[in-house]
Amino acid sequence: MFDLFSKFGEIKEKASKVKDDLISKKFTSTDTIHGISISTNGKKDVLSISLSDSFCTLTKSEQEKILLETLQRALNQSETYAISSFKEIVPNIPGFNIFG
Repeated sequence: MFDLFSKFGEIKEKASKVKDDLISKKFTSTDTIHGISISTNGKKDVLSISLSDSFCTLTKSEQEKILLETLQRALNQSETYAISSFKEIVPNIPGFNIFG
């Protein structure tokens, strides 16, 4: 029983380090054809959006579509990294599929 509690303490300490890493990790998705770049961190916070002058020549619906697609790619990178980071520290407990 005590061993189980010590494992939880160890997991909590490692999770805190992963959380700090997620804040500092940066992911960027770029659509070079349309001149847009979006950066996020591992917590899925949007850090920056960069648009080229040629992006403004697109129609509103084209802009919305490209922004959405580029943002989704950046967020997917963030999420994939976060999940893989936490999978490394959380033990595999039968019956508990934490990460789907």
